[in-house]
Amino acid sequence: MASGGFTIALGQESVLNPKYVLALLNSSLIFWKLQHESNVFRGGWITCTKQYFGELPIHNLQQDNPTEKGMHDRIADLVDKVLDAKKKLNEARTDADRQFYER
Repeated sequence: MASGGFTIALGQESVLNPKYVLALLNSSLIFWKLQHESNVFRGGWITCTKQYFGELPIHNLQQDNPTEKGMHDRIADLVDKVLDAKKKLNEARTDADRQFYER
C-alpha cells in the first residue's frame, strides 16, 4: 500500500473498541474493498488515504442490541488472542511451539 501517512482515531463519543476497528481494518474483506475503490499503481500498490478509509463500511455498533454487542466484544477478544499468540510466537523456543502459535 502507498500512503502519505495519516492516523485513524476514534472520537470520544465512539462506543467501538479500537481492537474491533483494528480487526476490521486488517480483514481481507476491507482490503478487497480498498483495492476496488482506491487508486491502483504499477505493481498492484494501492492508495490508503483518508479519502478511501472514510468510505469504508464500518458498522456503527448499536450498544442496546445484545447480538451486535456480543459480536463486537467477541471480535475484540479475538484480537487480544492474536496479539498474545504473536507475542508467544516471538518467545517460542521450539519449532513445535512456533508452529502452534503461527496457526
